This record gives sequence, C-alpha cells and structure tokens, in this order.
Amino acid sequence: MSSDPVQYPDVEPHQRRKRDSARTRREILTAAGRHFARRGYSMVPLQQIATEAGITPALIVRMFGSKMGLFREVARDEWRLSDRPDRTFPTLIDPAADLARAIIDYWNDRDARSPSLALVRSLDIDESAELFRLEIQRRFLSPLLPHVQGDRADERSRLIVGLAMGFGYFTTGALLDPDAPPLDAEQIPVMEKYLTDILSVILRST
Repeated sequence: MSSDPVQYPDVEPHQRRKRDSARTRREILTAAGRHFARRGYSMVPLQQIATEAGITPALIVRMFGSKMGLFREVARDEWRLSDRPDRTFPTLIDPAADLARAIIDYWNDRDARSPSLALVRSLDIDESAELFRLEIQRRFLSPLLPHVQGDRADERSRLIVGLAMGFGYFTTGALLDPDAPPLDAEQIPVMEKYLTDILSVILRST
C-alpha cells in the first residue's frame, strides 16, 4: 500500500472526507476478502485485516459493526460486470461466448473471486451456508435465468452455475490456492473455446 498522501485538488473538505471514507471502506473489504478467501472466517483475526488495510480494528468495528458484519459485507461485495459493458449478463449478444468470457473474467480477478472463496472456506460457521446459498442466487442464478430459454430453464441455469463454480474452484486452482496466478494469455482462448462449446449445448433450447 502506498504511503503517499492522496491529492484532491479543488475539492471541498466534506467531499474529501467522503472520498477518504469510501477509499478506506474499499481497502478494508479488499483486505478482508483476501484473508477470508485464504483461511476462512474463523481463522482470520481483525488485527490481521486492519494491518493490511493500514487502519485499526476499532475502525473496522466502527464501520461494519463487528467481524461478522464485515464478513457479511465481503459476501455481498459487488463484482458487477456492468463496469465492463461487454461482460455484463443483461446485454448478452452471443450468450455462450459472452458467458464463457464472463466466467473467465470473474475467476481471473483475484478480488472479484474473493467473496465466493471466502464463503466456501467458511462453511464451518452457522450463517455461512445460508449466505452462500443467497449469494449464488443473487450473483449467478437471478441474472442468468432470463437468458436461458426453452424447456427446463431452471435446471439448465443451475448446471451453468455448477460449471462456473467448478471451473473457478478446481480448473483454475483457486480453491487450493486463493493466490493462484490468473490464466495466462495462451490459456485464456483455449479455456474460452471449450467453455463456449459446453455452454452452447446447455443453452440450446430443447
């Protein structure tokens, strides 16, 4: 983390405070996501997250209420592909190819994938299983279902979610090594082709 002061030219003090707060919140969520993804909720002390974010545990509690409050926010943290219009579910043009790219983009982004890894690595806590179910529904099934037409759309949507999660957890190796390097420039087109071929079969109306 850089120690250089942030410059806000021609910005009013209240706007500066708001930007500082938003930046601090993002740094805490990023640090927490990475640590929870590596070791799970129970094994990560607040001090470890605070140290990486360059703040105090007291500030985390003040912003999120508790360690569990922070974990819930990590679980809900947005990885919205709408920041990149060519990767967003609602504007799919070539569904199989676009979904294949979206899956690879998601799992190739260390911070985007942290919430999913954090949840699956924290299933030892009572609330995590329900959070995991709700997040799968919110992040994948709900956005995907409108694009799966024809018979047995719900089952085929679930199959796509299973493919996406299996690809991320096992094919990329992220479950075994949350800090695993992303797919490289040679691997991406190969994976994209095979994913597209599989998704084309699942998406085909019957």
